[in-house]
Amino acid sequence: PLQNLELVEGQSAHLECRLIPVGDPNLKVEWFINEKPLQPSSRHQTTHDFGYVALDIQYVRPDDNGIYTCRAHNELGEAVTTASVKVQTKAFIELQSHHPEGYEKIQEMENYKQAPLPEAPEKAFEKPVFIKPLYGPAEVGEGMPAHFEARVVPIGDPDLKIQWFVNGVALKQGSRFRDIHDFGMVSLDIASTIAEDSGVYMCKAVNKAGEAVTSTSMVVRARGGVLGESQHPEAYIQLKKFELGPAPAPEPEPAQPRAPFFTEHLVSLDNLIEGQYIHLEARVEPSNDEKLKIEWYKNGKSLVCGTRIRTTCDFGLVSLDIVTVRPDDSGIYTCRAVNEVGEAITTCSMKVEDRESIIYRSQHPESLPKILELESTQLTGPEQKDILYEKPIFISPLNNIELKEGEAAHFECRIEPYRDPTLKIEFQLNGKPLPAATRFTASKDF
Repeated sequence: PLQNLELVEGQSAHLECRLIPVGDPNLKVEWFINEKPLQPSSRHQTTHDFGYVALDIQYVRPDDNGIYTCRAHNELGEAVTTASVKVQTKAFIELQSHHPEGYEKIQEMENYKQAPLPEAPEKAFEKPVFIKPLYGPAEVGEGMPAHFEARVVPIGDPDLKIQWFVNGVALKQGSRFRDIHDFGMVSLDIASTIAEDSGVYMCKAVNKAGEAVTSTSMVVRARGGVLGESQHPEAYIQLKKFELGPAPAPEPEPAQPRAPFFTEHLVSLDNLIEGQYIHLEARVEPSNDEKLKIEWYKNGKSLVCGTRIRTTCDFGLVSLDIVTVRPDDSGIYTCRAVNEVGEAITTCSMKVEDRESIIYRSQHPESLPKILELESTQLTGPEQKDILYEKPIFISPLNNIELKEGEAAHFECRIEPYRDPTLKIEFQLNGKPLPAATRFTASKDF
């Protein structure tokens, strides 16, 4: 039966058991977890081979916990065995120190108190002043970028704050606006201006001592919502030519249908040998007639095509191919071309000779005299006398054995005279000859 397992997360689980009968083709094995069928996955691998049943789980997880059931059933009944699998979860955060020998030194360094440094007197800064007033584009087109820039002092004041206003209202932050304050340089960039960006832009600097203001104005020229002019005027004329298209060509007068006729006829073939490849062809006009039909006949009867016989009709070339001819292929072949106006016929004959069923002549006549010489030579040697053997005797008999169902049985014995060519060995079961089967193997050697 299955054995219970206790594992740590990430290990591999292996459940196995033995099952009989071994050779039952109707025996089916199913696996369940917590009474639900086990879903197949790349982590689960099941085995059922000669009575050996196993389940392997790679890299077990906490959700693999549960009762595993192996159910075997055939036409006569079923058998069930169960086992529990417990998976211990690993800690996600390791709280213990990886270097405990250095922990005390770290604590000592952290607890070390330095002598307090004398506090530096707080530096006083003057009120901000714009040494370079705000400047930027006075007029831009819609969609163009805009850049505003100014310079302010004092530079190192940590309490200095920069604020931006447009038309007296605080500028809203967005993906189009980007402001910078670095070492006294303040700037504002607008990535893609729109008509609503027009107005007076003001930069305000504030610290503990006071404030300063600088401003400038910008106008954004709006463009039309619909572009009526061509973006590629040089291609406009060419586009019109393509739209109008070429002048229509005059329609050709329909050709008058003609009756078919063969410009090249079939050629007769005689003295053919059975098994040869045969190709018959002819040419017919008109080749472009869609209603032209080609028909093949043998001795006045419609020819049946197949894997051996193939016909083609392509651009006025009609052909018949026979892969391996036979004597019954002999006869008169007719090709008939038909359309609405008339028809045309071409014929030829074919004669195939039988091939000998048995080849009596030598395939290597130059070696025939040597073979006859070897066959005429008689080897002489001492005559061997017939040896008389005694009746067979078992010098080592069979032994009784006790086995469990499914195990292999092996019987062996020794017999004399083992050199007797007329000696025959026969195994019997309960007085009857042992049946021939794949499970029984008998051997006799010396």
